[in-house]
Amino acid sequence: MAEELTLRGLECKATWEGELEKVVVAEVLEVASHPKAERLHVCKVRAGSEVLEVVCGAPNVAPGVKAPLALPGCKLPGGEEVWVSEIRGVKSQGMLCSEAELGVGEDASGIWILPDYLRPGQRLDDELQLKDWVFSFDLTPNRADCLSILGLAFEVAAIERSQVRMPDVRIDEMGEPIHGRFHVEVLDVDLCPRYVARMIEGVKIGESPLWMRRRLQLVGLRPINNVVDVTNYVMWELGQPLHAFDLELLEGSTIVVKRAKEGEEFVSLDGQIRRLRGDMLMIWDAKKPVAVAGVMGGENSEVRPTTTSVLLESAYFDPMSIRRTAKALGMNTEASRRFERGIDPEGCPRAADRAAKLIAELAGGKVARGSLDVYPNPFTPREIRLRVSRVNELLGTQLTSGDVAEALRSLSLQVQEKDPGTFLVTPPTRRVDLTREIDLVEEVARTWGYEKIPSTIPKITSGKWWDSSWRQMEEKVREVMVGFGFHEVITFSFIDPKCFDALDLDPRDPLRDALELKNPLRPDQGIMRTTLLPGILEAVHRNFHRRNMDLRLFEIGRVFIPRKGELLPLEKEKLGGAISGARWPRSWSHRSEEVDFFDLKGVVEGLFGALKIEGIRFEPQGIPPFLEPGASSRIGLGDVELGWLGELKSEVMERLDLESRVLVFELDLMTMEKMWNRVPKFRPLPRYPEVVRDLSILVPLEVGGGEVQDHIEGMGLKWLERVVLFDVFQDPEKLPHGFKSLTFRIWYRSEEGSLKDEEVNEEQMRLLEGLERTFGARLRG
Repeated sequence: MAEELTLRGLECKATWEGELEKVVVAEVLEVASHPKAERLHVCKVRAGSEVLEVVCGAPNVAPGVKAPLALPGCKLPGGEEVWVSEIRGVKSQGMLCSEAELGVGEDASGIWILPDYLRPGQRLDDELQLKDWVFSFDLTPNRADCLSILGLAFEVAAIERSQVRMPDVRIDEMGEPIHGRFHVEVLDVDLCPRYVARMIEGVKIGESPLWMRRRLQLVGLRPINNVVDVTNYVMWELGQPLHAFDLELLEGSTIVVKRAKEGEEFVSLDGQIRRLRGDMLMIWDAKKPVAVAGVMGGENSEVRPTTTSVLLESAYFDPMSIRRTAKALGMNTEASRRFERGIDPEGCPRAADRAAKLIAELAGGKVARGSLDVYPNPFTPREIRLRVSRVNELLGTQLTSGDVAEALRSLSLQVQEKDPGTFLVTPPTRRVDLTREIDLVEEVARTWGYEKIPSTIPKITSGKWWDSSWRQMEEKVREVMVGFGFHEVITFSFIDPKCFDALDLDPRDPLRDALELKNPLRPDQGIMRTTLLPGILEAVHRNFHRRNMDLRLFEIGRVFIPRKGELLPLEKEKLGGAISGARWPRSWSHRSEEVDFFDLKGVVEGLFGALKIEGIRFEPQGIPPFLEPGASSRIGLGDVELGWLGELKSEVMERLDLESRVLVFELDLMTMEKMWNRVPKFRPLPRYPEVVRDLSILVPLEVGGGEVQDHIEGMGLKWLERVVLFDVFQDPEKLPHGFKSLTFRIWYRSEEGSLKDEEVNEEQMRLLEGLERTFGARLRG
């Protein structure tokens, strides 16, 4: 059965629980005091035809009682082994056990007094039916209906092609009518579409019977008392969370369902003080809140040993509201787990009746006649159109209309044929996950059997995805970066807000304007990233701690920029990366050198070159605050900023626990994509030789080399082909104060013939005069 359920998408594991080998029912025949220990007793017990002597220290042992006896060789659930032994000089041939020692309860105050009808000598697990198969499920979030025995029963019925037998909910209503004596008012119907209340009077709080306690224990619940245990039992049985209030503690004989008061404090059943928000739904009596709706009750109305009257709540709450409340309060309960996934709104009265019936049976109360059912807007069952052709198209099967209808009806879905090959399907209200045609296709696949669906190769039309210009750009960038020896990483889009402090960002820096997550997966993933840098540096940190110091990493990913007045952020594609460690693999053929700013600059220049984006400039102004001045640069093209690169500051590296120099960069791929020259342009090979001249000039220290180069290229010189800055020299002792030397290599070429020295000299003089007028430059001697 576990295998069948797993094949239907309900991952299941079956285990055999409750077997107690060598534990039998024993009758105590005699009890005498231990001759050498005041608190011990020497007991003669009968286990079948054999009479054994057992030393016992339990205060409740007495002649005539029946109790569990662990025989020699028994290994108890807690790991303790029982053997024949001498205790203070008296031989003991076994051990009389408590509930706690056998793992069937928490009572360790004395031996477990068993019912008198049990037969001495018989195995305890057989007599009390303790042995059973337990199915453990790992459910997907959409299968809320399978968080109950009833929901799973429908799945088993579909496998066995049989019918589900519903639990008995017939009640003998022996009490006075509830109408007129109690009142329920739902003020926030949007958060509580249905509220059902039942009253049970004259109850006697006590211990639940063994069968109920045992079943609750096997699902991981601690039995409390017969009333609370019933609410938990029915929740697991029918999937409907319930809550029992002490009726005498509800002031004004009233329940009011409404939102909380902002900032109000409430003490929940676990004794914790909860600070409430105004959007949280609460259950109130006439004066005070008594429960956090759908999550947990309060101390001020809980069922106690002195409780004699109970008000039973069975309601349907808005799933989103419960999820927000449970998350905000940090209260993940079995009730909230079900409510936030969605329960059956039509199942509320059934669960209330079932619980009232069990409470009356187990706690001896009388159920008041009638119930209070506030249901102003009854649920309307939805109809879903299903095409058989669509089923076969998606599954790759050849199912007939009859096959599809049979599969759906086996799950208790109503199926009506509208047209040949088309059905109108009405799911039961418990199946809150069935809302679209594709959901029904999945149900057919599950019921028909995934293992029966043939394996086929899907049809793929090649080339369509490549039509996207952006995809071509992305693949080109990836190809170039891998060619430079980089490895691609993929990091989380969620980052820690504290990373901005580590990067030394100003409080008003635009990068700090990040989108906060209402429901973060972890505390250190609370915002959407505005830069790729935190994730990349985390990858560097992980590698450093594994002694992988020579790194070349890159990532292509999105950043998210909030927009005022807009629900969704602006998403930008970025390219980010980092390098560290050795410039090239260590070898005997060359000395080891560490990467520096110019290694990373060369990579960026190579990328722009591969994309045929010309004219980029590296400027020292406007660099991010986490980069080292003098070893960093802003990247631009004209007035358009494309990104930045540089070495991390030492203090930033110290905060991030990075023990070796790291250089990083980030580029705006979306802007680069608009500049990308996709089609290569052919330029004929030159027919005439170039003339190369070197020009060394003195300029003020504040003048940038790139600024001078831009000016040269923009002067409109007739034969200028290319100019490159290849040397910068600063020495206060060898150069005039306040000046530096820039040396350019300049290529001149004519398309009409070979240039003469006189022509090139004339151009060179025009160039020098222009630089002198603009920058105050002069020729270096």
